[in-house]
Amino acid sequence: GTHLGSQPLNQGAATPGTPQELSGFNNTGSSTSALRNSTNINFDGDLIELGFFDTDGTLDGGSYTANEDTTDMFDGVWTPLTSKTTIGTDWSNFTAPAGEFYFKANFGFVGTPDTEADLNSDGTNTHTFSDNLGDSDTFQDRVSALTSNTLLGLRFYDINTVADSGGTTKSNDGTTRYNTIMHSSWTRDGGYVDLHERTGSAAVRSDLKFEFDNSDYNAISDIGTGGTNAVGTDDFVATVTYYDGSTTLDITNSGIGDTILSGLNSGGTIQGGDDNILTINSSSGNSYTYSGAVQGTSGAGAFSIVKTGLGEQIFTGAINLAGTSTGYVDIYEGNVTFKGAHNTQTFEYLTSTDDSDGSTTPIVRLDNTTAGSSGEIIELGFSANTGITQTFDGNVELSGGNTAHKIKIASGTSDYNRTQIISGTITGDDAGKTLVKDGAGTLALHGDSALTMDGDIEIQDGTLLIGDGADAGADPGDGTTITITKGKLEIAASETIDNTINTDNSNKSILGGGGTYDGAVTVGEDGTNFIDVISPGSGISSSLSNPESQQQISLGDRTNAIGTFTISDTLTLASGGVYDWEISDFTNAGDDSKAGVDWDLLKFDTLTISATSANPFVINVMGLASDGTAGAMAGGNVWGSYQTTSGFKFMEATGNGSGYSGSVGVVDKFSVVSNNWAHYNDQHLHNWNVWYDGSGAFYLQYSAVPEPSTYMMITGLLMVPGMSYVRRLKRKKDSEITESSL
Repeated sequence: GTHLGSQPLNQGAATPGTPQELSGFNNTGSSTSALRNSTNINFDGDLIELGFFDTDGTLDGGSYTANEDTTDMFDGVWTPLTSKTTIGTDWSNFTAPAGEFYFKANFGFVGTPDTEADLNSDGTNTHTFSDNLGDSDTFQDRVSALTSNTLLGLRFYDINTVADSGGTTKSNDGTTRYNTIMHSSWTRDGGYVDLHERTGSAAVRSDLKFEFDNSDYNAISDIGTGGTNAVGTDDFVATVTYYDGSTTLDITNSGIGDTILSGLNSGGTIQGGDDNILTINSSSGNSYTYSGAVQGTSGAGAFSIVKTGLGEQIFTGAINLAGTSTGYVDIYEGNVTFKGAHNTQTFEYLTSTDDSDGSTTPIVRLDNTTAGSSGEIIELGFSANTGITQTFDGNVELSGGNTAHKIKIASGTSDYNRTQIISGTITGDDAGKTLVKDGAGTLALHGDSALTMDGDIEIQDGTLLIGDGADAGADPGDGTTITITKGKLEIAASETIDNTINTDNSNKSILGGGGTYDGAVTVGEDGTNFIDVISPGSGISSSLSNPESQQQISLGDRTNAIGTFTISDTLTLASGGVYDWEISDFTNAGDDSKAGVDWDLLKFDTLTISATSANPFVINVMGLASDGTAGAMAGGNVWGSYQTTSGFKFMEATGNGSGYSGSVGVVDKFSVVSNNWAHYNDQHLHNWNVWYDGSGAFYLQYSAVPEPSTYMMITGLLMVPGMSYVRRLKRKKDSEITESSL
């Protein structure tokens, strides 16, 4: 106990010079006050309970297994042994300050037939009162469950400090807050339960443990309706909201505001907005399931979830938090399992605030064990108005008997610049798992040995990026087949994969990036498992379902959009295939060292061209703006002619295969399409062709119509109106083509 002044019972401890206050926050979260009544020492304050954690997982019912594990002190369901002791009661009836609380509990038959706790008996029963938590059987079962090593704890509540209020009605959903204190020596046979040391200056014990450690989570958890008020560094403050799931919990600022929940094991509805923060704490050794709905409030935005504690939180109900730049799930510690089955589970993105002590790697688990479920799906909204990239520095586990585990990124059909990075591993608990990438955005797998699951990958839309461009770490594994139903498989720089690639020929499949594919590739035709488009760098076609449209949307700045992609085997260019070729600058035309820097470069070991002049292979020319989007080029003068070998090297042999056996000169098996490039760069009268130099390098050559001044020197001023008319006609035509293709 903590007590200052005279008392009828001698607890045997040194008197603390400054007793530790137990406190609670105001509604806004801007200030705290003591939970004892400060106006009169004889008035009751708030409730404090003596209890233990029951590892059976049920609150009552005659079966209790008291927790004895000092490494997981908060494992189980809190089970009180007392419920009538209040903070601040002066059992001595002296006028000296009463301090916080002090009680002694004797458990036995005080009356018949009830089993009760005899509290604060001083031998004369002057200060005795009885405490009964339910019927005699229930109470006796709780007491009987206490072994010699049962860990005991103190839970204190912020209820009501109004004079003589009693303050013992704790079950007020959303209005009551609490915290729980434990220590490894607080056992049934361990002696005293003290917050202060028993010798010397009686300082507060430094090795106490808290169900929610405010000082640990001060930087990431807020509380109250104030909007930005952190929980602070005082651990002796009630910060966990009491919630049993029987009501709708409103965490908007017009409700209870930023909120902390611990042991969320119910099924109500949590709704909020105003960019609020919901902290969900699950202590080590615990797994809690919330089956209720989690949703933003219409007109008030969406709230975000922060997960703390080394335990697991499972969501089986509907989640709808997308729609603003908030609404994310931040996993600081432990596991979050999404097990929505037939429920949609949508939020903005996944992230993980750095746990500075490095003691845990956060885990997201996609669990599809629910009967009748075809697979677990989480949707990441990424609804911010500008391009956004978020990183989850943790692992993803695919769990359950069904096959599909889908991650959908971005709900918009053109949100290609939204990226969710997963830096850890992706694993499956048994064979046959399939990771499905859906949505127009990008799923980037950066971690070493990123795909260790015994299963496959399917790209249903958007981009799957393998690797981080720094090292060869994210190998999907030899047994993993990658199926491109619609979208792009992008291999990052310094990355090499050799997985089997299958395609769905009813939609558009794209292969590219800055790395290497160690296998044979055919681009074009309608053959089985042929690629539709080859695309170095970070870019994706905007009309994936339309094979006639090749308008490119590039990602990031032009440095990322342009790249060198290598096929370290046979590359076959077939009729109908497309090479999305991007160029950002004409200034360095003829400088082969700029290939892969100012414009795309495709490398091959062996090249076969099965396309014909009647049914050519298409080179789709696209200029890049400085931000990497398709548009006007970032720099350089496009006027002039760049022919013979002084053009733009866009393909070359690596020297590791047989190269290409064609003749020197113009290759007529290519068709260069440059309408969009011409439209954005205002170059309407020009010509492109493909030149092979005979030694393994292919060049795109550009010929421009002379400047208007040249025509004036030759034919006089009468040529100018005609030239202007031709340009206007050509610009209108290009504009129509561009609009119809988007």
